[in-house]
Amino acid sequence: MRTSRSIRSKDPLSQTEHDSPSVPLKQWFTLAAILLVSALSGISTAGGGTDDAAQQGCCSKHMSMKYFDTVDEALQEARCALADPDCGSYAAILYQVKTWDDRSAPVRVEFRLGGYGLGGYLYAKNNKVTLLFESAGSGQRLIDVRFLSHGYETIKQEVFINGGDILMWDDLVLQPISRRSAATVAGRVTLESNADPAGAVIVINGSDVAVADDDGYFVAYPVAPGDLRVSVTKAGYDSTPEKVHVKPGETATRNLRAYRYRYAHVRWVYQPDGSRDFTYGTEAGESWLSITGLNRISFAKGFSEVNGRSDFFVYQDGDKLRYKHFDQTGYDPQGSIYLDDVDFDAVDEAPKDGYDRRRKMCLHPGLVIVVACYDGKHFGKLQVLEITDQAPECN
Repeated sequence: MRTSRSIRSKDPLSQTEHDSPSVPLKQWFTLAAILLVSALSGISTAGGGTDDAAQQGCCSKHMSMKYFDTVDEALQEARCALADPDCGSYAAILYQVKTWDDRSAPVRVEFRLGGYGLGGYLYAKNNKVTLLFESAGSGQRLIDVRFLSHGYETIKQEVFINGGDILMWDDLVLQPISRRSAATVAGRVTLESNADPAGAVIVINGSDVAVADDDGYFVAYPVAPGDLRVSVTKAGYDSTPEKVHVKPGETATRNLRAYRYRYAHVRWVYQPDGSRDFTYGTEAGESWLSITGLNRISFAKGFSEVNGRSDFFVYQDGDKLRYKHFDQTGYDPQGSIYLDDVDFDAVDEAPKDGYDRRRKMCLHPGLVIVVACYDGKHFGKLQVLEITDQAPECN
């Protein structure tokens, strides 16, 4: 197998966001060299390479996130998937992360794609190698990755990826926050309708870090300094994460407010044959949308919750439920059309244009939405019937 090793030329202390200047990097974490492996290394149709049968099933539809016990297993799967000619613009990312004391602490992995303003996050599995795929587009693409866990220093990486690359971090170790760099977040929690805040959980960068007292006050320490996302949760309540920046050794004060879960009762229609006509051969039903149930929807799957490609999603923003269409680059038409004061049944055809890809719409009774599904070939529509803070009864 032919490999090339890329050693970072910048000051190694810049590999983490907030290292103590008096402590050598090697005492903070061990970072394996980055391996950029040719996607076709070890895969050939002649001269002792892998035969065609071994490549069955290695196509883009299998390029979902997966977990493996060993790096070799993950590498084999990555090479197999990237060997598909249709996947030439994708890069594979492999990583394994743990804490220095081998605690089973949740590790949040955040991604931001340079030049696109897009990002997301997932959680690493303890003692597992994670494999995921990311499009590099038509050329080189910058990707910013952060590994975060409460009580530990943040590891931050910025790398460029190209189609066909395999990027590997196979031994990331999160080190404890030093007293010199540890920060504090403090404040008070209030709940909608002045409900009892006692026991509300403060969440920072995806980790539960503190609990509010009987009067709603909380103190979270130690916290890794830098850019934080702070929110509060309690059974039946949700809050919009606040962005907080705190410097090493300092305290940031934030008062947090949480609202009761909102639920949207909708009716929907889907045309499965690919036409724009909603007057024949459609599927239809009624459903409840909420962040606790249906919030990433696929019309093609019976207007059900999906973990992969979905047509739209809903999220709660304060006391509102908002709708957002997924921006699927390369598909047309793409987006949603928002209509007020129209008869839902009179919308008998999906328009040819006018779809909005980026707008975040507040759901409200009477709103009608025509949806161009993620593949650009199918269409659906829905109408908001009711918004309530009372959980619907199970049938």
